[in-house]
Amino acid sequence: TEGKLLWMFDNVLVYISGRVSTIDGIFLEPSEYDEQGNPIYVLFMNGQKSRIPLWRLMYGGYIEDSSSRVPDKVGFHDNNPRNCALDNLRFFEVLDGSEQELIVGQYTDKEGVVRYHIDRRYHRRVRCNENGLLYLGPREAARDLGLDAGNISSALKGRRRSVGGYTFVYVDEG
Repeated sequence: TEGKLLWMFDNVLVYISGRVSTIDGIFLEPSEYDEQGNPIYVLFMNGQKSRIPLWRLMYGGYIEDSSSRVPDKVGFHDNNPRNCALDNLRFFEVLDGSEQELIVGQYTDKEGVVRYHIDRRYHRRVRCNENGLLYLGPREAARDLGLDAGNISSALKGRRRSVGGYTFVYVDEG
């Protein structure tokens, strides 16, 4: 078994493991790889042959409607573009000249089905000066340290000196 189904796309099933199969359960291998090493699948959609990178198929599981933007860049936690498992993908958009990572999340709907989504509330990485740890944003720091996220945001904006004895700074990764 390939684990949980992420979504069904036209005539293929896409799994969170990064595998693709036909509706009949036949697993497909990539048709080719692009110059960066990304697996490409050639699929027939709406009667036409289309070349689709595997990361794009994986990202499609998050799209609520066809007008959603495709990320400007994709990255891989293990730097291996052939590993398109859900937990290895990183999506980025460029805003005002800087890359912002899109946050991959999940929730359970009213019927109890786990669904995946992209959180488009951009987070800037935050460092706690006292413990030296990097956090994805004020909310993650607050959760870890047992503090209020709003107070951490205020400290980052200079409206407070510290929160619970901790000081924070934004970290611009480039």
